[in-house]
Amino acid sequence: MRSEWLSFKRLLSLSLICLAFLPSALGDGDTRRASLLLVGDIFPCPVIVLCESDPLYQYLPIQTREIPATEAQRYIRLYFPRTRDELYGYGVLFFVDPDMDPFTGQQVAAMLDSVAKGHSGTFWTFGPHYSSVVASALEAVVPHEMSHEFKQWSWGNDFYTVKFRRNLPPVFTSFIDLGLEKVRAYGCGQTVPRPGSTVWGDLVPFGWPWMTSWRYGGNGGVCWVAADDLDHPWWSGETYGFCENKYAIDVLANIITYTVGGKLPDDVLVPIRIRREFLDYRSGKSLFVSILEFVEKFGAGTNQLYEDFSRIDAGLVGQAKAFYVDGDYDQALAAIRQGNEEVKALCDKALEARKRALLWIFLIEWLAVSGTSMLAGFMVWTLMVKRRMYREVTTTRLIAR
Repeated sequence: MRSEWLSFKRLLSLSLICLAFLPSALGDGDTRRASLLLVGDIFPCPVIVLCESDPLYQYLPIQTREIPATEAQRYIRLYFPRTRDELYGYGVLFFVDPDMDPFTGQQVAAMLDSVAKGHSGTFWTFGPHYSSVVASALEAVVPHEMSHEFKQWSWGNDFYTVKFRRNLPPVFTSFIDLGLEKVRAYGCGQTVPRPGSTVWGDLVPFGWPWMTSWRYGGNGGVCWVAADDLDHPWWSGETYGFCENKYAIDVLANIITYTVGGKLPDDVLVPIRIRREFLDYRSGKSLFVSILEFVEKFGAGTNQLYEDFSRIDAGLVGQAKAFYVDGDYDQALAAIRQGNEEVKALCDKALEARKRALLWIFLIEWLAVSGTSMLAGFMVWTLMVKRRMYREVTTTRLIAR
């Protein structure tokens, strides 16, 4: 009975820890957080990295690209908000190189209504399915002249940088001192801003707009269109193996904050430091779980380590998230840093448990190899050197008769 209880307790602890790794797909009902609907070619995507590293953001993923149309339709049926009131809760609708064909006319109308009433903003990037956006009623919210061809990507060695336009809210200009205007990238298209839209930055040397926005209908949601894609080198290095931008998720955070009407940070470095600490915590948590899963295969006791980690996750890290959401950045940074230190100490304990578990394995292997070597040596010595098992051949000679 005791062993069954310990097994159940270990399974429960592991389940709670693993649940912390899942993306905040459906939200937790906290109205202080920004909920994002992520549609299109979304894996990989820096929006997901942002949501995993910043407690202020949560996302609902609906992949409609790089999969069969029937599968995309099934995802939409399962995960798309059931009612308009539920859809109104998503502050930004991200359309990442999307294919709009799998959506029904009713779903498109609901999204258009949410934008028109100012409940949701949008963020668009284009790609091979540009024509599906043109054919959708949502094309009306895009601050790009959809009648113009997007003029697909500029590739090869045609690097560009982004020059941010001054005298605008500090969505992007707060990153100038961090060297973001020197970041090189490639892979972009040409957008044509609609009348009344705002261009936030330009592609150098092409001279095309990089990021454009407008408030749809004057009173609706803030809608953005980018000249590049979120898996391209300005935003991410996962797809093409090249990215000089260390602040992609932080730029996205500013875009989201501005879109939902939040206050942009006075010092952009403060939330950056906190996000990096949360990312470090996530990495430490992943390392901790992987070590314990390895150790448990050899029967080592890990219950206390799981309990210690659960205490840190619910205590210091939970407090850090609460402080951060409430805007108490100093307390949040102090709490998450202390949490990271304790997780590192736990990882060291887990590594010690791994060493102890492996000690017996190494000892048994050493004894097996040594015993076999000694037995083989004894047999060689007996048979080949001392030749105790052999009888000497007597000398013979030819006798003449």
